[in-house]
Order: sequence, then C-alpha cells, then structure tokens
Amino acid sequence: MAIDLGQLVVFLVITAKERMVDILLIFLTLFAPVLLVALSKWQNSLNTWYVPLTQDSTVYFSGNLQKDVLALPEVKTRNGITLFFIADKDCPCTKASFTILKTNMQNSQQKRLQLVTIDIHADSTQSPAWQKVLKQIPATPSLLVMDHQRLVYAGPVTAGNMCTTSVLKILGLSLLQAKPQQPVMNWLEQGCYCPLNQLVK
Repeated sequence: MAIDLGQLVVFLVITAKERMVDILLIFLTLFAPVLLVALSKWQNSLNTWYVPLTQDSTVYFSGNLQKDVLALPEVKTRNGITLFFIADKDCPCTKASFTILKTNMQNSQQKRLQLVTIDIHADSTQSPAWQKVLKQIPATPSLLVMDHQRLVYAGPVTAGNMCTTSVLKILGLSLLQAKPQQPVMNWLEQGCYCPLNQLVK
C-alpha cells in the first residue's frame, strides 16, 4: 500500500498543532492563578493612599502652603485660573492622570483654564521656593489650583482606581464651581500615587 507523502505531512502538522494546543491549555491551567495574583499585586501597588494612614497628615498642607505657593516664580507671573500639574515622570500613574485631567479640562464648564506641568526632577524645582512647596506635598501626581493669586486646591489630581477607567473625581476642577472661601487641602484620597517624600531633598 503506497503512502501519500502529502497526506502524511498534513497529518503530522495537524497532530503537532493539537499537541501544542494541549500544552498551551495545560500551561494556562497551571499558571493562570499565578498570573492573576501577580496582576492583582501590581494593581494594588498602584492603588494607595495619597497620605499613608500610618503618617501624620498634619505634616502636609500646613498653613504655610498657600504663602509658599504664592512665592513661586511660576505663580507670580500668572493671572486667571491656573492648574499646576506636579508629577514625577518616572511614576507609572503620571501619564494616566495627565490624560484624564486634560480630558476633564476640555469638558469643564470653566473656560480659559491654563495648565502648567511641573516635573519634580527639573532644575527649576531644585530652587528653595519649590523645595518648600514640595516638602508639603506627600505624593505625585498632585494638583495646585490657583484662581488669580489665591490657592483654591492642593491635593491629588484624581481619586479612584487608575488601573481601570473607574476614576471617581477630579476635586480640584469641581471646586472651581463651588468657589470655596479657604483653600481645600485634600489628603484623604485613595488612588494611583507615588510617594514624594523620598524624592525631595
């Protein structure tokens, strides 16, 4: 009985593919739980308190913050409503926070918003004026909202789980509608933040 070489090759290829699929299924069955745990740990590592609950929150956002912010050269030269986005370019939360902030600014009823991005590693932030401000901020990405020469908000850019799309709010923008008489120093939020105290001199 003659063997059709073409049929034999097809048979071997199909058999090899079936074995590969079986091996892949076994691999996924064994390692899927491990991958899920690793993904969960990564997600939880990005879901933190802006000020860790183990720290004394009164250390941050002292009564001097508004005075120190007003002393910044970048603030002195600004009029109108300015949002200062303070971030660590190496923080995995920065890009997502910036994108969400820009989108919310575009959809905001408050018009003529100015956005200034401050990289904590930039030479300008090494000045004494900026160091005073950064020492009063626990984590990045942070937002300072100025209405002319008045501090409206200081705190995290966003609250909510940055590993998904379930961002709850951008308090700094919503406060512009409320027009609070005193600056809102917001430290009790949970989301995607990178501690700043280890980075500041």
